[in-house]
Parts: sequence; structure tokens; C-alpha cells
Amino acid sequence: MQISLELLVVFFLSLIFVEDLLWRMVRVYWFCGLFAGCLLLAFNARQSAVAMLLNGLENSLIVLFITGSTWLLISMRNKIKIKELERIMGYGDLVFLLVTGFYLSVLNFVFFNVLSLLSIALIWPLYARIIKSDRIPMAGLQALALIFLMAADRFWLRLDLTSNYWIWKKLLLWA
Repeated sequence: MQISLELLVVFFLSLIFVEDLLWRMVRVYWFCGLFAGCLLLAFNARQSAVAMLLNGLENSLIVLFITGSTWLLISMRNKIKIKELERIMGYGDLVFLLVTGFYLSVLNFVFFNVLSLLSIALIWPLYARIIKSDRIPMAGLQALALIFLMAADRFWLRLDLTSNYWIWKKLLLWA
């Protein structure tokens, strides 16, 4: 059951990656499918509905804080309005982060965002020269990063992405 749910989530992540990379827009129902798959995966990991809701709310607050501070910083610096901010970060990017927030635990969500943004910042300048584009398909590239994270978790890391307890397990093994 677990592997079939993971394949379902990878399927929707792949669709988001391809559509965002090719057309710079993602259909809403791919996000709905991803959300359903993430919820099923979290329930399958024996996460209670309350814990999943709290994870989702905490991760949503993180997204809103980061987005709000970014908007505030950019608008104060460049004196732009909200409509001009849409050119910088699309709605699909926000929806992707909000949807994955219900699957990943808070610490895993922060790790995932930091590592995926760093890897995108390193890879994108090289790729942008090839395709000659100035727009970054953030949701698509983060979907690809989540596919890699899920594959690494499945075959190598053996972490529980829905829980923060793996950190304590690793620390206790080192102690």
C-alpha cells in the first residue's frame, strides 16, 4: 500500500514538474491529486488527523511568513505593488508549498525548502542559459526535488518524512 501511494504522489509530482517546466503553469487538479496523495501517505504513516492538521497549519504559517516577509522586503526596496509581485512568485509555487506542508513534518519541511531552494539557485543559472529564460519554474523544480527526496528516503535514508523523530533516533545512535 505504501509503495503504491508513493508512486501516486511521484506521478502527480512528475506532472507538476513537466507542466511547470514546459508551459509555466500547472493545472489545479494536479495539485488536488497531489494533496490527496500526500494526505493518504500521511495517514498511512499512522499520523493522526490532528497531527497532520497541525503540521499543515504550522507549515502554512511558515510559508505565509516567508512569502509575506519577501513581499514586504521587495515592496519596500523597489516600491512595487502586489500585482507586480505575481511576476516574481506565481500562485502555483505557493499552492505547491501549502500542499506539501500537509505531508512533511515541520522540520522536514524547512529542510526540504532550504535544500531545494539552494539546489535550484545553483542549477538554474546553468539551465537558464540553455533555454534562454529568466523565469524560474519553482513549483516544478521543487516537485523534482521532492521526487529525489522521496526516492532517497525510500532506498537510502530510511527516514520518516511525516515525523521529526528520525532526528532523535540519529542523535541517540551517535550518543
